[in-house]
Amino acid sequence: MSNFIKNFLQELDNRDIDYLHWKSNTNIEKALIGEDDLDILVDPKKKYEVYQLFKELNILRAYSEKDSWQNEIFHYFGVDIEAQKMIHIHLHFLLEVGYDFDKSVNLPIIENYMASKEHYKKSVYIPSVENEYILLIIRLILKNGLTPFLMLLPTGQWSLYRRQKSKKGIIQGSAYREYLDLRERSSREKISESLDSIFSFVDRSLFYEAEQVIKENSSLIDYFTKSREMKKVLKPYSYHSAFVSFFKSLYRINLVRFGKVSKKRVKSKKIPANGGRIFAFVGGDGAGKSSNIEKLASTLGRHYFVETIHIGRPNRAGEPKQYFIGRQINNIGKLFIKLGLSNFGNALSLVGLAVERKQAFIRAQKVKSQGGIVILDRIPLEGVTEMDGPRVAISLGGKQKFLAKIEERLHRSIQGIDRLIVLKLNPQIALKRRPEDDPDKLLIRSGSIWKHDFSNRANTIVVDTENSFRYVEEQILKSVWSSINDKAKISELIGLAGTGKSTSRKSLQKIYPQAKVTLQNEKKGAYLLKNSYKYLKVYMKAKKIKYTLLRSIIKIDIFLHDLKSGEYRGDQQLILDQGSIFYTILLMIELPELEKIFLAKLAEVLYYYDEVIYLEAPVAVLCDRINSREQKHRVKNMDESLQREFLEKYIEAFDKILALCHSQGVRVHRIDSHKNGPNRVEEMVNGIMHQ
Repeated sequence: MSNFIKNFLQELDNRDIDYLHWKSNTNIEKALIGEDDLDILVDPKKKYEVYQLFKELNILRAYSEKDSWQNEIFHYFGVDIEAQKMIHIHLHFLLEVGYDFDKSVNLPIIENYMASKEHYKKSVYIPSVENEYILLIIRLILKNGLTPFLMLLPTGQWSLYRRQKSKKGIIQGSAYREYLDLRERSSREKISESLDSIFSFVDRSLFYEAEQVIKENSSLIDYFTKSREMKKVLKPYSYHSAFVSFFKSLYRINLVRFGKVSKKRVKSKKIPANGGRIFAFVGGDGAGKSSNIEKLASTLGRHYFVETIHIGRPNRAGEPKQYFIGRQINNIGKLFIKLGLSNFGNALSLVGLAVERKQAFIRAQKVKSQGGIVILDRIPLEGVTEMDGPRVAISLGGKQKFLAKIEERLHRSIQGIDRLIVLKLNPQIALKRRPEDDPDKLLIRSGSIWKHDFSNRANTIVVDTENSFRYVEEQILKSVWSSINDKAKISELIGLAGTGKSTSRKSLQKIYPQAKVTLQNEKKGAYLLKNSYKYLKVYMKAKKIKYTLLRSIIKIDIFLHDLKSGEYRGDQQLILDQGSIFYTILLMIELPELEKIFLAKLAEVLYYYDEVIYLEAPVAVLCDRINSREQKHRVKNMDESLQREFLEKYIEAFDKILALCHSQGVRVHRIDSHKNGPNRVEEMVNGIMHQ
């Protein structure tokens, strides 16, 4: 078993988090060594505890194309440093089943299904074989109904038809092997008991007929018929009708297909929650740079989109369009050399190489902005002139100064990597590892890295590759995963007027003058234009929405977009006074009919939050404070009953928000500003932020 998985499962037990590896237990051994996904169903009442555990173990969320149409199903990844593996945890809080592009049935059996659990080899909890078998029959019937068949391209439909004609089986591969395994290990008596208790909503005769269809596995019509009957039985637990399901599935599958056709390769894999990253490797000859780049790309590339780009020698043949300008400058330089203008021609060729390097880095930035991981093979570094730095001034002894300045400027503009990985190796050892190389050149090149001091360079890890290969690989993966997990610390100070929020905010601003306190406005016009269709739908649903409220929605959306894109660095701190919670409260009060949408959006944002500090006081105290203060307020000096009604409505909204914060793993601190004086409140708030 993977040590990471072993520790994860033990921590679930230690914290009394009720869970179950709820499906695919035929392959449980593969899951326990990280070769297969961990499909973990967790008691919804334990959300806070499991999210806190994930933060402690550096288990990071990732986004996929299907996230927007799945409820309470999330992708998380941890890293087993020793095994050099990414561990995929597929986290479920609901038992949703159905076609992959519309899991529209929410089975109401979580509590009873989890109660049947068994402790497999005293390591992981799994359901009883019989319960898993019954659930598999339901899942396979729904996955092979008419709608999934119609969603296939004609080639896929023809393939299924030919399998039916040749009696090779409609369902094949691991799904059918799982069915055979569970059927063989199940007790018919216990299946009958489970159908009477946990799965009582499924007609017994329908289940046995569905079982027979899968056993024969030879008729598409039988699958379509039983799927329709199963959907009818499960209708009370479905989000929408079969008709709606068809069109939702059609839209979603074609959205995915369009992404593939339009070459949106990054979205074909999972995207780290904190955005893409650029990692640059530099190292002397013989330091193992190429092999370590290949190993890292293989480890991360199993689940993330990873692209390796050689900055030192850009791949002109592989990406001819990308390097067109630089290549043409290089060719013109060669022409001048042939004409006898060697100095100018060589300088121009070096400028062409610098342009290609810049174009390669622009490509890296683009992939990062889409959520991909970029691994750069070499990068220009100030003070390391023997590798990939400017060469015109050095090579030509001060001649061609104009071109030298252009080349230098191009190299200097290659900035913005997330982590530099320096592989150092004593040049004398490098000579032994690379006996076929020119020893003089090797000593110069390796020596430039070996002697350079990287201690003052931020976001840099230096690894001496004289150590074992395993040690080097572990240090690299540990550093890279730390960077991928890195995010800004985000807190929000919330509370009604009269609770002392403004005083606390001013105090915090003195202590943390660089902290961001409000959500930005700069991008809202462009963002509204780009997403006009989405906001038109919101407008049509609300019908009475004002621009000020629409602006609040856009601010939250931009903030979430920036968080997902990695706009906020790990060394940044956000202490929000008017943040996502502030705007969500306004929207809930003004547009209660869209409350569910606003809370769902806030739940996404709260993934990135660390703390929420809620300042509160009794309603009567708030009324007195509002009436006695100089500042204007919409309920100041209003009728007391209307004042109370207004404030109580907001307090109710705050309570909903705080419950949501807790369920998303955010630490919630409630401070009563009536029981605690202003100085004490200030002290408590500062203490929380200092932790």
